[in-house]
Amino acid sequence: MHEFSLVKKEVERVIAKVNGKKVKKVRFLLGRLAHGTPQSIKEAFKITTKDTILSTANIEVIVVEPQVKCNNCGKVFSVTKEINLSCPDCNSKSNELASGEECYIENIEVEN
Repeated sequence: MHEFSLVKKEVERVIAKVNGKKVKKVRFLLGRLAHGTPQSIKEAFKITTKDTILSTANIEVIVVEPQVKCNNCGKVFSVTKEINLSCPDCNSKSNELASGEECYIENIEVEN
């Protein structure tokens, strides 16, 4: 369960940042290409936050679809099911992954 260690690390990072304030909500970004599912992230969050200031926090898992950035013209485009990695504007195959591997807490909401 690779996502467990990632979630645990993220939870520890949040606890260190909130200075003892109770956390109400957490928004977790999970790239479609990352290991794990929304359900496995939620389960790992539940386990790793037990007996912490995040234990009653709600978690929202946002799935991020993969996108590719063309190194030739700079266009960012979605990866289709056919996995055609040619740029739709310039047809270049020189590109890099721009999103889709995220696995981190993006935002937290704390009580006043």
